[in-house]
Amino acid sequence: MPQLSEIQDIENTRLILWDLMLEETVSNTINLPTHIHHPKRIIEYLSTQKMKEALEIFKPISHFENGKPFIHDGPHISISHGTKIAGFIRSDKPVGLDIQQISPQIGRIRNKFCHPDELNDAQQSEDELAYLTLLWSAKEAVFKIYGEGLVFAEQIRIGPLKNDRNIALAMIYKNSDTHMHEIKWQWIKGHVIVWSF
Repeated sequence: MPQLSEIQDIENTRLILWDLMLEETVSNTINLPTHIHHPKRIIEYLSTQKMKEALEIFKPISHFENGKPFIHDGPHISISHGTKIAGFIRSDKPVGLDIQQISPQIGRIRNKFCHPDELNDAQQSEDELAYLTLLWSAKEAVFKIYGEGLVFAEQIRIGPLKNDRNIALAMIYKNSDTHMHEIKWQWIKGHVIVWSF
């Protein structure tokens, strides 16, 4: 079965992880929307539908103009598709989810998304590239709560991140206000799965 696991984080929040590499995910291409043609997009669409069913969400998914998914009169949701793993989270409060595989590309763009303090923390970590990947994914998860209007290096500050705790805080600096969010993560099959409230 393609479902990898379910993470029940806190009351009224559920996270489903899906294996994108299994054939069962793509075995049924009936009733695909007509605008979906690329094989990768087909897999993403079908896995999203399977995860939605597993989370017992029966209303359709809509999207704001910025692309953020939502359900009319339903729970808060966030969806992410990594290279080999997809995830879908539902909660009673705003939530963001991101899945990333470690990639050298993350290291090359570190100065675009990291504050100098975060770069220092990454350099002092046991595995700098894994730390940067986790940091990028944490910022993506927090960004998805808002949907737009945040500059990663300046307005989203994370950490420090410690893998023995798998929990940290994110500070958001927006419109002269400061907001705090909790972030949690797990490493599965070379991917980091990060969710934030």
